[in-house]
Amino acid sequence: MLCHENGKTVWKKPAEWLRLPVTISLLDTLTKVRKFHNSDYQPVIAIRGNPDSGGGTWFHEDVAIEYARWPSEEFKIRCDFIFVSVGK
Repeated sequence: MLCHENGKTVWKKPAEWLRLPVTISLLDTLTKVRKFHNSDYQPVIAIRGNPDSGGGTWFHEDVAIEYARWPSEEFKIRCDFIFVSVGK
C-alpha cells in the first residue's frame, strides 16, 4: 500500500501491519466470532510468489477496511465520518 509520510511516498507492506499486537488481537477476535457462523472463515490468506502468478496477501472484507485505515490518519477520519453519517 502506498501512502504519504512527511511529504514522501512510502510503501507499507501487509506483513508490517499483520505483526502489530492490535492486528493480532483483531484477527483472533474476528476468527472466533466468524467461525461460529462459518467454519471456513479465513480473515487472511497469504500465497507465496509473484503477484503475476497469483501470489500475494488477500484480506477478507472485515480485515481489508481496517488495513486500509492503517497508514493514513486522514483516511481513518474520513472512514469514521462516513460510518457515522450512514448511521444517522
